[in-house]
Amino acid sequence: MRRGSVASRLMGWLPYAGVLSVLAAGKGRSQARKFAVTNALVQIGVFVPLAHLPCYLTGVMSWVDLAWPTGLVALGLQTLFFSLPSQKVGGGKALTPMAPKLAGVCYLFQGLRMAAGAALMAKAGHFKEDLTRYKYQYEQRWAKRGIRPGTARFKLAQQKDIFAQALANMGTLAVPAALTLSSPSTGSVAIRGNDVAALLLWGLSYWFEHASDMQKQRWLRERRRARGEAAARLGAF
Repeated sequence: MRRGSVASRLMGWLPYAGVLSVLAAGKGRSQARKFAVTNALVQIGVFVPLAHLPCYLTGVMSWVDLAWPTGLVALGLQTLFFSLPSQKVGGGKALTPMAPKLAGVCYLFQGLRMAAGAALMAKAGHFKEDLTRYKYQYEQRWAKRGIRPGTARFKLAQQKDIFAQALANMGTLAVPAALTLSSPSTGSVAIRGNDVAALLLWGLSYWFEHASDMQKQRWLRERRRARGEAAARLGAF
């Protein structure tokens, strides 16, 4: 493997690994640190059986599309779990902050939606071969670097790409949970203004994602209809 390709791959992993390192080593944020370490182990427990092993056995990398949203579900459950211990504040009153609970619900909603869709695709047999985006990667990116299907380099590249997504679940995607878990308590369980702003931002982001998904589905239907009409005209001719 060329040095340039190795350096490029390592640079692609660096942001995820860097964020994970910051979360796990942060001083004075014991809750966030415990969460980061626990989440890293949990994500490995999710990705190995749901993506790494299936890809190794079948040669299909699309299984990562089931693993990473399941990892989001795991992030949501962990966030809710780590928010359970009460925090003692002024007067000895026990409170549990609302922010991590809200973050946990958002993780669960987003993760369950995508994981359910991926599970249905797997059940319908769509993971018997790779999805189009992965085939494009094989043909347009990896082939130019001499990485051919059936070779050890190809299998290793698949495993490395899957692990890059696992690192994202351990690091970058875990940042909202870590921030809410490490935020200081204000002595009130009421939803604060920044919580409302964060929820609105998340809702807007979800709406944009949903709208783009609908646009893509509409485009695919139009393409299929156009191909059908073209085939009918050709048959008539």
